[in-house]
Amino acid sequence: MSSDFSFIANAHPSYIENLYKDYAKDPASIDASWATFFKGFDYAGGTAVNGNGQNGALNGASTAVLPPNTEGLSVIPQKEISVMMLVDGYRHRGHLLSDTNPLQKRRNHEPHLTIADYGLAESDLETVFLAANSLDMKGATLRQIVERLNKTYCAHIGFEYSHIENHEKRFWLRERIEQ
Repeated sequence: MSSDFSFIANAHPSYIENLYKDYAKDPASIDASWATFFKGFDYAGGTAVNGNGQNGALNGASTAVLPPNTEGLSVIPQKEISVMMLVDGYRHRGHLLSDTNPLQKRRNHEPHLTIADYGLAESDLETVFLAANSLDMKGATLRQIVERLNKTYCAHIGFEYSHIENHEKRFWLRERIEQ
């Protein structure tokens, strides 16, 4: 079994669509942050339907639609999805960057947790992203999100909990870690 997690870091839109299908069947079956992200979305046949009843293709460079009560915004850019995937990446692989051994530096496991791994650039660091809400950081910039994720998941304690199959226990633990 390979330990290369780059397939998650570079998730294809079909991955996100499959997450949505799981969410549609049972919202508790996926990570709570993804459930929050999908809340209010209406996907049909691989397309997103906006408030005007128009369809938008769901592909690599396209967008999904915000719920109608989101203060006049009608489209979530691909970068918003990328930030959500970055948060998810830290939750699953941030422990690979933690500094837990005071005697020697950790071997580079290449966890693919740079902003570039998610199609984001230095110019995006001062942009505010809605994905910050999944960390209870309303109105936070990408820089603040990354700093918080590094402080939480990559410090002197590494948290590895995504293997826990019981969703309730996993979400309870994640909530305590991120507080």
